Amino acid sequence: MAMQQELDHHHQHHEDDHEDDHPLHIAVFPWLAFGHMMPLLELSKTLANKGHHVSYLATPRNISRLSSTTLPSLLTFIPLPLPQTPGLPDFAEATSEVSPDQVQYLKLALDSLQHHPFTTFLQEASPKPDWILLDFSTPWAIPIASKFSIPCVFFSVFTASFLTFIGPPSEITEGKGSRRLWENFTESRPAWIPFPSKLAYSLHGARNLMALTRAMLTVSRCLPALYDRQGRKALAPRTQGKWNCGLPLMLLPIYVDQEANARMVGERGFGVEVERRGEDGFFSREEVARVLRLVMLGEEGERVRVRAREMKKVFADREGQEKYVDEFVRFMKVHKKL
Repeated sequence: MAMQQELDHHHQHHEDDHEDDHPLHIAVFPWLAFGHMMPLLELSKTLANKGHHVSYLATPRNISRLSSTTLPSLLTFIPLPLPQTPGLPDFAEATSEVSPDQVQYLKLALDSLQHHPFTTFLQEASPKPDWILLDFSTPWAIPIASKFSIPCVFFSVFTASFLTFIGPPSEITEGKGSRRLWENFTESRPAWIPFPSKLAYSLHGARNLMALTRAMLTVSRCLPALYDRQGRKALAPRTQGKWNCGLPLMLLPIYVDQEANARMVGERGFGVEVERRGEDGFFSREEVARVLRLVMLGEEGERVRVRAREMKKVFADREGQEKYVDEFVRFMKVHKKL
């Protein structure tokens, strides 16, 4: 979840003057993938349990799946029916229901919601949302929200280390960056990282970064004033990990941020990555067996298992996670309707 430490620190001593005790109304609009919907639902439940009203925007079919568990009374699902879209299978409303080459049609269907019912929801909502939490997939929601004087915040399922490696949005969206070829992403330590780093993508993984265009567009539209005023140093995203099982991880990165995550986990010693051929991503069954034996057996595997148990204490720190949410709520109260 992207938040700006520097901006937050600057306003810390003014918070008592600006923060009020009134509950917030927060609209949440995730991408149509359960790896995005579930984290935002968990955050929504936490916010609702803290006394804030949450409007969770989702398609009817996804709502029926997400509402199968007990939900706080202050969390309300807002149905956004997807229209029929050429190329999109009937009744498909999530990435789990389409093939990889059909995801583009799911994005087109989502784009068609911007005038109705998304704008209609903002027009008719009472009270109006104080904030909209957006995923990477809806950069078009930001100019619409601005017409209603509703600020937006970008919720990132990507890690802070990955966003740092990618760099400012212009690197992806404007074609003006220093890395214009896929091969450039295979080089470690881009110019804006001032410390040593071994993080680099394989050529196969770099080609999958095209999916970041929407994410970077959403970031730049959410934070234009911050970029203009303070530049790259202003961003220090905070993230929450989900690697809290306490078990060693066998890593097989495939898509977008997964290579960066795998390198980070490997460097910290609680997981081992399956080696793949750089140009096409091929991996062998023998390599899978090697990594499986390594993490499960022997002295080296024991070091990985011990490190995994240590990391569980960090990621399963409920008190620490609640503190992050409280800071996020305080930030939204202080900076709503800028």
